[in-house]
Amino acid sequence: MNYKTFAMELIRCRSNHLSLQNIGEGSSLLLSDSFNIQKEIIALINDKVVGWKLGGTNHISRETTGFYEVVWGPLFKTIFTTSATLSDSLLLGAEVEVALKLSDNLDEMDLSNLSIYNYDEIFSQVALAIELPCSVVNGGGGAMIIADLCASGYAVLSTPIEYKDYDSSNLFFDIFLNDTLLLKGDIKKMCGEIEVLAIEFLQSSNTRGFSIAAGQWVLTGGLSPLIKMNDGDVLVVESSLFSPVSAIIK
Repeated sequence: MNYKTFAMELIRCRSNHLSLQNIGEGSSLLLSDSFNIQKEIIALINDKVVGWKLGGTNHISRETTGFYEVVWGPLFKTIFTTSATLSDSLLLGAEVEVALKLSDNLDEMDLSNLSIYNYDEIFSQVALAIELPCSVVNGGGGAMIIADLCASGYAVLSTPIEYKDYDSSNLFFDIFLNDTLLLKGDIKKMCGEIEVLAIEFLQSSNTRGFSIAAGQWVLTGGLSPLIKMNDGDVLVVESSLFSPVSAIIK
């Protein structure tokens, strides 16, 4: 498989907000192929990676993709603070997530042995996030979605708090869709502590040759089911620890 050619087609579809019409070789992708395609996309786009969205961090995403490990995709200049109004035909919906900011000292750490560090050395800030995934892929399996940047799209972050002030046991949130309470949530849907999942990402991405940098955000996966949104919908998340965060579809 020519990874660069595949990457260029995904970039073309994303740039033009088009669905990929011909899966072709994508139907037989391995996870290693998916990450090689991602690396080609990152190199071809040649834009600053400001964060990473994780997948495979809750049971639903693992069953959907068939991969029982943490996967990821890069976020470019698509992270907003507090509120965002978006229009994109590739939007799949919205999920509530926790975002961890990587410490300014990360570049000095041994990513292969992060167990020697305390969490407050690895992470500097925390925010609640609305993650809005996008994908050009219709069918083709979990590996195709991961090749398509793990459905990376947009993210809206609350005002961050310092990691030292974060207590996951006190995190509860309410999701309102068009002023109606849709559901209540917490972190119980995750396959372990968000810090452990983030560290698995850091170690695995380092092994696979991805460049992770200090100051980037790591969105740790869906704390809520994927919420379908239509034009004109307003999604607001209020929580016990963070400022409100909202996304509007236009």
